[in-house]
Amino acid sequence: MDYNCVLLPVSNLDEADFFYSKVIGFGIEEDCYIVPSEDSGMKLLAQRVDEIELSNNDRFPLFRFYYKDDLIFYCDSIVHKGADVILFAEYPGGYFMRVRDPFGNVFEVISDNLQHFGDINPQKWGFYKRF
Repeated sequence: MDYNCVLLPVSNLDEADFFYSKVIGFGIEEDCYIVPSEDSGMKLLAQRVDEIELSNNDRFPLFRFYYKDDLIFYCDSIVHKGADVILFAEYPGGYFMRVRDPFGNVFEVISDNLQHFGDINPQKWGFYKRF
């Protein structure tokens, strides 16, 4: 998955597909809705969340970007600069992390770069999770 997009929290993916494609005319490519404008390049990635989560005051990621280099090193470096990383997760084939800005907004960084050669051990981070 090598694209940038705005995350769209929804509780029902089928309903979201119908609404965004049939009702308001967005295209669908992979898991994204394509905003119908030749110059926008805007993609919305539907991310299924429980209705209970949608009703909470928790902040969902506003956008996601792909990081092609060592995400472990990047995460460690921004934490040392004061960034609020709330989740760093490892799953088969890659990593992702969620970062909260000073205003409470959350964004995600994803990477499939699993080649880390440094001495940083993400399992020691309190925000680390393995799926």
